Amino acid sequence: MVERVANLPLAHNITPEMNASLTAAVLPSEVRKTVFSMGSKQAPGSDGFTGKLFKVFWNIVGNSVIDVVCSFFTTSRMLRSFNHTWLTLIRKVDNVETMTQLHPISLCQFVYKIITKIMAKRLACLLLQIVSEGQNAFICERQIVENILLGHELMHYLKINTQGKKGHMALKVDMKKANDRVEWLFLLDVLEKMGFNSTWCRWIRECLRSASFSVLMNGSPSGYFTPSRGLRQWDPLSTLLFVLCTEGFAALLQKAISERKLEGVTVAPRSPRISHLFFADDSYLYLRGTLQECEPDRSAE
Repeated sequence: MVERVANLPLAHNITPEMNASLTAAVLPSEVRKTVFSMGSKQAPGSDGFTGKLFKVFWNIVGNSVIDVVCSFFTTSRMLRSFNHTWLTLIRKVDNVETMTQLHPISLCQFVYKIITKIMAKRLACLLLQIVSEGQNAFICERQIVENILLGHELMHYLKINTQGKKGHMALKVDMKKANDRVEWLFLLDVLEKMGFNSTWCRWIRECLRSASFSVLMNGSPSGYFTPSRGLRQWDPLSTLLFVLCTEGFAALLQKAISERKLEGVTVAPRSPRISHLFFADDSYLYLRGTLQECEPDRSAE
């Protein structure tokens, strides 16, 4: 795995200034601002506390919350009790008949949410500069509707462009249970490859490895287990980390184009060549309709 990530043509986009902004000291004012920017009535975690309690009684609990949060960023250590999460299922449809019609969500403790919210806010400010143009989901100043419109235009081009020797095709890839399949080692190696410093990587590693879960059965927690991979649903930091994971896939596609293994699509002589569009965990790939381009690239395995 490490060797494969080392061979990924990922751009080293993180500058020392970016790392400095990511790992700058967390001030009490930043903790307070984060708490009061969060929802007051979101579902509580195993601590049973909602954001409203922390806001109403901030004059009582504020200093303790600040000490706990700042301690994590100073020591890169988190109490496992703060990162214990309840798993519950919500319905995707009204009449549930199979387990696939249920969606798991993670109910995290509020203190953990504060920590990841601070990290997510800092990371979100940099994604525009470090994430490739093919990914528009969850990126500040980018709109996923741009990829939707571009996808429609490309499909229209493929539909009407039936003349000539070259034929093109579009391949839709839906990554099932994408968050659950993220390997932590791969994620951490991608972060290091992109230039994130050791402090930021330690924070991410601690958030991942200190996690534990219990499953809510009829409203009561049951069991206890620790995960070895995957990112939590409904966690703002997890969403951004998944976007960074997709950069590995984007880098492989760009490498294939530079080596002329893939061609992509150009809708006009001077238009940019488009090989992929990402919609969070869904993707569209554009390639020539030939056996050569449809063959999997075993060198990436």
